[in-house]
Amino acid sequence: MSMKALFRLLCAAAISMLLSPMAQAAGDVHRGVVTLPLRTITALNETGAPDPAMNAACQKEFQPLLGKKVRTEYVINTKTLMMSAKSYFEGHSYPLSALGIAGVYAFAKYFNPPPAYLPLYSVQFMISTQFTQARSRLALHLAQDPKTMCLVSSMGMMMPLDASVPLQAPAK
Repeated sequence: MSMKALFRLLCAAAISMLLSPMAQAAGDVHRGVVTLPLRTITALNETGAPDPAMNAACQKEFQPLLGKKVRTEYVINTKTLMMSAKSYFEGHSYPLSALGIAGVYAFAKYFNPPPAYLPLYSVQFMISTQFTQARSRLALHLAQDPKTMCLVSSMGMMMPLDASVPLQAPAK
């Protein structure tokens, strides 16, 4: 083998080794856009547990939100766990923070005080680790009872994204 051929072979091998981690890292990045209609309204007490006695009040106040869509854009690197997400609802954008919940990619933005245009406590987005199931939720303050939160969700409150991972912490 000539020196020139050996040099080409070594260069090709070096380039291949350098590009391999970059290609692998790019394969670890998942980008997506999810648009979900809001479908359910559930009342929660101050511990976060369901409060069926207040469901009717929540449904009366927030019924106009049902059917409206929350659009979320996300970028998740499954290797480094660096991630970002932004949700859009009714002409407003909400940059979300990663929550670090095991078994699911979860993001939220919390408001204190709520914005003037909507009594929001939080905007939440979750997606399964397989990127097959997603959920958007808005937690809103109920005007008639400040101890009650109304959860307007694209999916039922207690339906887990992954069967082994509950999304709601048990009430204390």
